[in-house]
Amino acid sequence: MEWSDQLSDVNVWAVLLATASTFALGSVWYAWGVFGKTWAGLNGLKKADFDKPDNMAKTFIGMGVGSLLAASIMFMLMNATNTEGLVDGVIFGFLLGLAFRFTTHVMHNGFAKRSEELTRIDGFHDILQMMIMGAILGLFL
Repeated sequence: MEWSDQLSDVNVWAVLLATASTFALGSVWYAWGVFGKTWAGLNGLKKADFDKPDNMAKTFIGMGVGSLLAASIMFMLMNATNTEGLVDGVIFGFLLGLAFRFTTHVMHNGFAKRSEELTRIDGFHDILQMMIMGAILGLFL
């Protein structure tokens, strides 16, 4: 497999849509009435901490760049492994999310002595996010 070939095959619209899905899911998942209040409390944050536009701008730019990179690489991996369609994309996303995202939260939060509840909130968010990305990308492959 030539990575340069995979890079040239990336469907920009699929990747942009998958990237946008991270903002959509995050806005629901981390909404104050869903998991946001609990998540903030577990991180020692208050609602006022999110009302500072300058801080949030940096956060959203970083999130956007990270999500764009994740969606691009996920597209290349799915293309290289001939993972196509909605169902296979969801399964692929689940496996990547579980293996690389959830387990990373478990390891980092475990060593940092953070709450298991925080690990679950972030870990299951990441699995679901990868499943959504996989579904979107799979539809374009």
